[in-house]
Amino acid sequence: MQEASQTIGLPVVPAVKRVPEEWPAGPVLPVLIDSEIHVWRVDLDNDWPVDLDQALAETDRTQAARFRFAVDRERFLAARASLRTILGRYLEFAPDALQFDLGAHGKPSLAKAQNSFDLNFNLTHSHELALIAITMGRAIGVDVEFMRADFAGDEIAERFFSQAEITQLKSVTPESRLAAFFNC
Repeated sequence: MQEASQTIGLPVVPAVKRVPEEWPAGPVLPVLIDSEIHVWRVDLDNDWPVDLDQALAETDRTQAARFRFAVDRERFLAARASLRTILGRYLEFAPDALQFDLGAHGKPSLAKAQNSFDLNFNLTHSHELALIAITMGRAIGVDVEFMRADFAGDEIAERFFSQAEITQLKSVTPESRLAAFFNC
């Protein structure tokens, strides 16, 4: 897979299972080839070197206004600006000019008139981390979860996991159990 990382005025880099301290720089203009999947990592709490408003549309600001806490509002806007900036680079569109359609369950997709490459994407964010997955011609999903130390993984596993998964989870050390829970 081609590395799909870059700094485009935003701290955007490719993702892996464990988040390393440093990420290599990638191409300024990303190119997606056939069956490739590019996954981008965004640090939502970084001190942004650009004006995020340049990348946002009015719909983004309207959605952000619904958040109760400023930190959630700011992270949402950073995620949307990053998504728009990255997609704009692939499609050679200004980020704020990108238009989205909403699917039956509210999942956004690029408006067909702007999507000549049949790009599909998914955005997820939790706390200060966002992931953006991009591919061509097929659906894609990505997820990230903040792992809290006080997370009740054993209780959730007992309620929702299969017996084989519960047995496997209980076979690891208590220190490793939280990570094992999210790997089930």
